[in-house]
Amino acid sequence: MQIIINSLTNEIVTEEEVNNLPSLLRKYAEYSGIVGKEKIRKVELKQKGLFKTKPDGKWLKFKAHQEIDTRNSSFVWKAWITVLKVVDRFVDNKGSLIIRLFGLIPLAKSEGKEIDEGEALRFLSELPWYPTIIADKKVTWKEINDLAAEAVFKISDLEVSALFYFNESGEIIKIEADRYFKDGKNFRLEKWNGIWDNYRLINGIKIPTTCQVIWKLAEGDFTYFKLNDLEYKIL
Repeated sequence: MQIIINSLTNEIVTEEEVNNLPSLLRKYAEYSGIVGKEKIRKVELKQKGLFKTKPDGKWLKFKAHQEIDTRNSSFVWKAWITVLKVVDRFVDNKGSLIIRLFGLIPLAKSEGKEIDEGEALRFLSELPWYPTIIADKKVTWKEINDLAAEAVFKISDLEVSALFYFNESGEIIKIEADRYFKDGKNFRLEKWNGIWDNYRLINGIKIPTTCQVIWKLAEGDFTYFKLNDLEYKIL
């Protein structure tokens, strides 16, 4: 794992902002070390790992580059998976997924309401990579129990929600949401999980450096994404 720090914003996460959050989020803020730190504006990620395109498919190696802008709640993820170039994005409150053979020949393009909501959920679920947004006005929290809280993310006319699960140390270890799963040409809502692990201290803030993403389908779990190596850069 490589860590590069350039610049943040001039805004600071204040104790007052954190004190207005539910107790679980206050504990997470303490654990992650964000109080008194500058709010993260942009993040660049370089990733390596494994990807599956279907439940019975083989694991394929991928390399990806992702840029995230927390000010306008956007991201662009560009990955090479063997000979396929995949671009997954959420920009101007709109989501899209585009697949090209050799990065040139269009193979698939997904857009629409279901994709918009799915990409908004991805932005929310990747909050552990930019934890200073927990007090952002676009995110509201409701504590469910001692180790779980619901986050509602609202931007323009989009609203999505996810459950965040914590361990006793205060780490976010799992995220669960209802997300649209594409089955052929149709979409259906399914449970979708993200598992976070291997927290490291980076520029005084603890973030996870590995993760897995899983569809909880009726026919069984479909783990399709495993991040094994992360290069993290705050722009």
